[in-house]
Amino acid sequence: MTSTVQASTTEGSQTQPKLSLSAQKKLDPYVTVKNNHYVLGENAKRVVSEEYNVAKQVIAQTNVTVENSGSVINLNFPLTKVGLYLENSIV
Repeated sequence: MTSTVQASTTEGSQTQPKLSLSAQKKLDPYVTVKNNHYVLGENAKRVVSEEYNVAKQVIAQTNVTVENSGSVINLNFPLTKVGLYLENSIV
């Protein structure tokens, strides 16, 4: 059984920073997944210099959510990676 959740929602009392859809689309080619964690490439700074730090925060917080929930990043999910959608696999 699998369920899909969007990680850019409110987690507890903390609200995760958000990126504009435009920034997400620009950053998507620079996001990879390694060891079930999102990684933002350094070259992304050239594409969205102002939102780069926000993107790093979103990715860091999402990686914590992935790890704490036992989720698995679905590499085949047809949405932008920086939108940070996860697939929670229940074995």
